[in-house]
Amino acid sequence: MKNKKLLYIILMFSLLLNLIGCNKRVNTLITHDYNDIDLNKINNYEIQVDFNPDNRHYSANQKTTYINTTGEDLKEIYFHLYPRAYGSTKTAPILFESQSLEENYITGNMEIKTLKINKKDVDFKIGGITDTILKILLDKSLNPEEKIEIY
Repeated sequence: MKNKKLLYIILMFSLLLNLIGCNKRVNTLITHDYNDIDLNKINNYEIQVDFNPDNRHYSANQKTTYINTTGEDLKEIYFHLYPRAYGSTKTAPILFESQSLEENYITGNMEIKTLKINKKDVDFKIGGITDTILKILLDKSLNPEEKIEIY
């Protein structure tokens, strides 16, 4: 009799714990903690891409919200244009070369048609050893912590 009573108490207690645990909702996707980073103080990239797989071509529009976190006034901003490195096997970042790679290699590239800052056309230059550096010339200095929108 005593064993049945003890078994009944244990059964009810474990059932109660299960019911309490089932009712508590725990968020598994953390949306409120970004490692203490204020999202208004980091660069933001919005990219819209149209891809045509038949001819292996894409066109894109990018809007970058750039924040000067250098602590100094900037007169120019630089971006890396990594797709331009794939214009040939000589410039592509390929670890192991082979004869078949040279024969079957499909080149890649990137062309910038327009560049705007705060909706105004700006001058830019593409340079570097493999033409993978974009230099944007600013009309006026960008002060520390100041934001601009680059299109």
